Amino acid sequence: MPTDALATMLTDLKRRSGLSYDVIGRRTHISKSTIHRYCRGESVPPDFATVERIAALCGATSAERGRLYASWSSAATGAAAEPAGAGEAGSAAEAGALAGSGSGVRSASVARSGSVARSAGGIGSASVARSGAGAESGGAAGAGSVAGSGGVGEAGGVAFTASVSGVAGLGSRRVPPGRWRLRRRAALAAVAVLALAVAGFWWPHDSPRAQTRAPLLNGECTAPVALGQTNGCVSVLQGLLARAGAEIVVDGSFGPITQGKLTAFQFLADLPVTGVADVATRKALHAGVAPLRSWPRDQVEARIRAVFVEAPDEAVRVAECRSHLDAMSVTPGGDGTRNWGVFQLSDRLLAEIGGTPRQALDPEWNIQAAHRRYRTHGDFGDRSCDPVNGTVVRAAPAAAGRAAPTGPGRPS
Repeated sequence: MPTDALATMLTDLKRRSGLSYDVIGRRTHISKSTIHRYCRGESVPPDFATVERIAALCGATSAERGRLYASWSSAATGAAAEPAGAGEAGSAAEAGALAGSGSGVRSASVARSGSVARSAGGIGSASVARSGAGAESGGAAGAGSVAGSGGVGEAGGVAFTASVSGVAGLGSRRVPPGRWRLRRRAALAAVAVLALAVAGFWWPHDSPRAQTRAPLLNGECTAPVALGQTNGCVSVLQGLLARAGAEIVVDGSFGPITQGKLTAFQFLADLPVTGVADVATRKALHAGVAPLRSWPRDQVEARIRAVFVEAPDEAVRVAECRSHLDAMSVTPGGDGTRNWGVFQLSDRLLAEIGGTPRQALDPEWNIQAAHRRYRTHGDFGDRSCDPVNGTVVRAAPAAAGRAAPTGPGRPS
């Protein structure tokens, strides 16, 4: 059975964590009976985000998450091939006479403080991921710290996309003159490492010095970089994605989050969307042709609350569950489709409302589209993020079947 491998892995994670079905259910907003069916192989989670929530709570490593993704993908493919009506029903139908047009992805700077990392190979790495959100492993160093690693592939900290204010914070407290000088030297050294990292990644790939400055195009990292790999070449890829603005931890492990950020980059760069860093994708990354910068999470949350006046807390919780409030989140569906943006709008829903993945990666468009569906149908569609206990706030359907009014630049 395609579900056996996934069920075994989930059962092992649950047993290792020592958590009961009830506790896992409450903390992941999944009913304990549903989790029990997943662990028995009786049904397949509707999307990998559901598996991710269980795995994160149970302490799965980056490598284990990669294997979980492979098992879930195989199980989902097998479930899709079964006759209609077999197995667990998928997510609630996403429908509505919604049409939309919106502006392209809006750009907003993401200011996050982080730690500066360096490796023995001289390759800087970076991330702007907030603590506990969007990380594939827990190896990120604390804000403002200076981290060193013995090799390119080791879990390091975050670097050049982070603000240098994290380094400047070393001297924020009153300390004796001697200690101040030591901290000042440490801060200057950190800035020097930061500058070297930036210079290494920003050197033009067509320059004569690109042989040593573009490891994904020359030298030891010329082969495609794909899901499941754990090495220094993955660290370089993650660093380039972070340079483009992605919120990602540079840990040298190519898991589902790295694949999602790479997928978003490929789509925005008008490249074949494969989730694999092939030659064309690596050249585009080095050239910086498709920025991934978008709204920071606090701006996303504030906008959701402003739009979902009927149920602001519930809307924020659903978006946090689906995407961690990440406007550039892309996750796979169970049938070769993908889910996009803040509310993880599916390819099917986008086709029904006349939208595109590019529009769905615009946080304003995404939030407005989700709100229109909420006003029309009274729910958020996919029930996997509904709370296990408590009452879910429902919106009254729009009068006479009309959707909520929209303004300029919002889906219509």
